[in-house]
Amino acid sequence: MSSRILHKHANGLDVGKFILAIFVIAVHTSPLKSISITPNFILVQILSRNAVPMFFMISGYFFYYKRGTSTIKVGKFTVNEYYYKTIKRLLAVYLVWSLVYLFDVVNRYYIGSNIPLPLFILAYAYWATIYGTYLHLWFFPSVIFSLTILSYLGPKIGLNKLLGIALVFYLIGMFGDSYFGLVQGFPWIVAFYKTIFFLMNTTRNGLLFALFFVTLGAVMSQREHHLRPLKAGIYTLISLLFLTWEAFSLRFYSQPNDYNIMIGLIPTAYFGFQFLLGLDLKFKLDYKFIRDSSTVIFFSHPLFLILFNIVFPLYFQDYTAFHSVIRFLFVFILSLLFSIVVVKMRNHPKLSFLVKYLY
Repeated sequence: MSSRILHKHANGLDVGKFILAIFVIAVHTSPLKSISITPNFILVQILSRNAVPMFFMISGYFFYYKRGTSTIKVGKFTVNEYYYKTIKRLLAVYLVWSLVYLFDVVNRYYIGSNIPLPLFILAYAYWATIYGTYLHLWFFPSVIFSLTILSYLGPKIGLNKLLGIALVFYLIGMFGDSYFGLVQGFPWIVAFYKTIFFLMNTTRNGLLFALFFVTLGAVMSQREHHLRPLKAGIYTLISLLFLTWEAFSLRFYSQPNDYNIMIGLIPTAYFGFQFLLGLDLKFKLDYKFIRDSSTVIFFSHPLFLILFNIVFPLYFQDYTAFHSVIRFLFVFILSLLFSIVVVKMRNHPKLSFLVKYLY
């Protein structure tokens, strides 16, 4: 696959990322909850659950496509140069956003508690490594772990073998998440997952979730030919129907912990990614701006969710029936405006240093 083909097909992914960022906001705001439970379930637990898997696929796709063979010495180790630069950048952005949200973490888990400060700091460092420092920042340790495994094992054992291994871990993670209700009759299995919950809080992490989709994205980057958008779109819709059946079956006949890890997400994300990849958009849009703003929206939107929880009781008491819709619009609009400011500052020669590590 040439860089020309990659560039030509990246515009669809740029627009897709923006839509996926909106889906992430939907997961955290439940836009239709105050209007109707079932439509909200379809939006949040089915449609929007494709967002993070596809974000991971996009990360794996571009990382493996660009990684090259150049190496660099880091102490006693020799590592891939592009991997080193990517992880260094991710760690910097993770640190900045962790500091941004630290005030809320302290407010929620330290102030008013009896936790000694040294223990709080130790616990915070542990969760920063294993789970993530905030609501959505689990993305960072998950993608860093997955890219590390991909960079080291991908060339050694091959992407297809790594994908098979990652699928096994994904299935293990699934029974601690959406399919947890099915293992309730097996005490030793429940004990196994409760140990994972104690150590990692959830099975939605790098090993048991992200690694599969990051590797799948890498596999896609090595293919010369992909499905045409029309065929990929049809397969995506069929996969969505299966995912819908799966999610509603789990809802009514099981006791899922969550809906993060489901079988139907695999074909839906796979064909959805191919659909976006195959789009050859001709609109005169600033696709780089769309791509960058979607990243800022993803990282910043919880700030405006916090703000909404403060201002709603003061100004929106008379609109309780539309609480969830107002919450979604409030968070999305302010996140979008904030992203526009950040991206414009990033492109400004004198102001870019202020937002250098926000994305």
